[in-house]
Amino acid sequence: MANRRALPLGISCAALLASGAVWFAPSAWAQGAPETEEEIIVTAQRREEALQDVPLSVSAISAENLAVRGVDSLSDLRVGAVPGVDFGQFAGTPTVLGITIRGVFASDPSQGTQELPAPVYVDGVFLGRAQGLGLDLIEPERLEILRGPQGQLFGRNAEGGAVQFVSRRPSGEFGLDASASFGNHDSRRYRVRMDLPEFADISLQLSALHNEHDAYTDNAPEGVYARQSDFAFLDADGFRIAARWAPTDTFTLDYTYDDSTTDDSQPYLTYIDLSGAVPQAGSQPASSDYPETSSRAYLNDSYRTEASGHALTATWQLSDAVTLRSITAFREASRHGTGTLSDAISVDLTGGLAPYCTVAACAIAPNAGEDIEQSQTSQEFQLLGSWERFDLTIGAIYYNEEVDDQRTGFLTGPGLALFALPDPLPTTLNIQDSETESYGIYAQGTYTPPILNDRLDVTLGLRYSDDSKTARRTVAGFVPLAVPIVSEFAAERWDPAVTLQYNWTDDLNTYVRYATAYRAGGANVRSSVFSSYEEEEIATWEIGLKSQFWDDRATLNLALYRNEINGAQLTLQEAPTVNPGLTNTINAPVTYEVQGLEVEFSVRATDDLTLGVNAAFMDSDLPTFDNPLTAPVDVQRFFPTATPDSSGSILVDWLTHFTPVGEVLWHADYSYSSGYWTTSGPLPLTFPFARPQSEVSQLNARIAWRDIPLGQGFFEVALWGRNLLDSADIVYSFDGCANGVGGCAFRSEPLTAGVELRVRY
Repeated sequence: MANRRALPLGISCAALLASGAVWFAPSAWAQGAPETEEEIIVTAQRREEALQDVPLSVSAISAENLAVRGVDSLSDLRVGAVPGVDFGQFAGTPTVLGITIRGVFASDPSQGTQELPAPVYVDGVFLGRAQGLGLDLIEPERLEILRGPQGQLFGRNAEGGAVQFVSRRPSGEFGLDASASFGNHDSRRYRVRMDLPEFADISLQLSALHNEHDAYTDNAPEGVYARQSDFAFLDADGFRIAARWAPTDTFTLDYTYDDSTTDDSQPYLTYIDLSGAVPQAGSQPASSDYPETSSRAYLNDSYRTEASGHALTATWQLSDAVTLRSITAFREASRHGTGTLSDAISVDLTGGLAPYCTVAACAIAPNAGEDIEQSQTSQEFQLLGSWERFDLTIGAIYYNEEVDDQRTGFLTGPGLALFALPDPLPTTLNIQDSETESYGIYAQGTYTPPILNDRLDVTLGLRYSDDSKTARRTVAGFVPLAVPIVSEFAAERWDPAVTLQYNWTDDLNTYVRYATAYRAGGANVRSSVFSSYEEEEIATWEIGLKSQFWDDRATLNLALYRNEINGAQLTLQEAPTVNPGLTNTINAPVTYEVQGLEVEFSVRATDDLTLGVNAAFMDSDLPTFDNPLTAPVDVQRFFPTATPDSSGSILVDWLTHFTPVGEVLWHADYSYSSGYWTTSGPLPLTFPFARPQSEVSQLNARIAWRDIPLGQGFFEVALWGRNLLDSADIVYSFDGCANGVGGCAFRSEPLTAGVELRVRY
């Protein structure tokens, strides 16, 4: 293994203790491995319901469970942590996530003119861009992850599923929760939440967070470039204000404002030496791990990601049966910076007359810049009704988004000096903007007919969507266009869903569900031609079982599904051997099918011991077809993204009471997956080497001595360790490294460990 930074002795001992004191104990996120026997309440159908009663595949993770498992951000959830779900880090950066659910993926979620296959909602507000999705969870109450098409209630892009982030509302009573965490790589994380006493029917909550760590790889020697950040550092700040006005028992008005800023840099790009590949001389050495120092100095600017937003939610209890809700929101997001794409690309600057690129000094690397600004406005109305045999949800939503997206390209490296060329050498500049307008009307009703002892529930849902996007390229290759290149998308759709649920007992139910959904079309900002593509459509059949037994101490949930995806949006490299960053997006002319089985199991074996396991098995079929970006007849292989054949996790939580005060909670979790790809390809059928695949093997542990009395509050001290196996799993990889015949990969974070202090009042 290549060199990893050494851990301080004390932290190394703590990590060893954390990993050895709890036997091989991975993580089941299943229905939350509850800490108590209370029902878990979710809003997966836009109303509060017991998790086990919802005829959907849903994983719910409470705030306390997130803390116990060391999940500070969605990017901490690796493949296997939640069945069939991958919160993939695009190009290795934790602030841009490509969420894949049940094989429904996005190869390049960073683009401002492309849509995501699984929307993220914060308190009912849709977040339109991937930029900022990985930012720290400042003050969650719970995280809900819905699997399978959710187009009826969640609309556009809820094709693979949906993610709901439910924040903690102001309590109206004084409360304080603060923590400080310190670890190797000089990591520091400070978090505080304060609730103020209610006054004039108003409750306030203030929360703030700071999170930072040093780079994992030094960019050396220093001083070669003006923009020469080290690799994979992080410096993030955020705060949130929440207010609730409740002048009567039937009316509440909730306002929130959040603001976050993250400075980070792309991790070091490792080269994968494929069998049969001959990398160009001068390329970086092959590595399966992050080195302590880079092979040479690289142009590597840091990224700044900013996100902020206002949300106003009004809720009227019109009667005991009917509730009216209004959700108004305005949000902004931006990201600026650059990163390295590969090393020693094949750039023939001599016309083939001299073999200059046979020496190490001729290393030339492409570098890609991103400057994106986004703003969005949304308004949604919901009418919720609940009667003896009938529940009804009716809603209408308007969504508007404006995006400015600028992409720049450079060549950089010592090889340019041989030809008296500037370093960096600008190669491309494309500037685009887009505007999206979307309208939706939806209704969903659940009826319990007076037959079969009231054990049958029938749910029907339908959504009408009117969706349009206009994208314009105004500058192409440094040239302002007198007539912009315009790409347009428009669709009007009806997406139905039908669910039959049978409640065999109060603790056992089965369901069968059919649903459709879509992901809106758009344009590719990295494309040389800026052509548009159409929507991606999905139709899914699902059979599920939900059960509790052993006095509700054990939970077992199963889901078997089949996805048929038409017009799959595949983002493909146009010319990986010349420019790895040049891509285009097409609609696959074949049907893409995914079949899968998900298992979630948790058991409270004793009052103090909780065990859990989940597993997902997927069989995906993306047929070969002619590559439209190359020769007229060029049959190639294409690859489904983040769709491993098998994945899962196991966990154990063990509560002990041997201390004179408080209690000690021992936790460990392990996530795994078989090999999977992170980009779609393609590769010719005759290509002599396999594309690199990702695999996951992650062990985390935490020992917390908690509930120690401290005045009127409580104190907690915890030792934690992440990636205790020091696995260098591939987070994101692509073709075109080292003369176009190698692979490039970003790796997972190395072993990290530390101590956390927490006080609660």
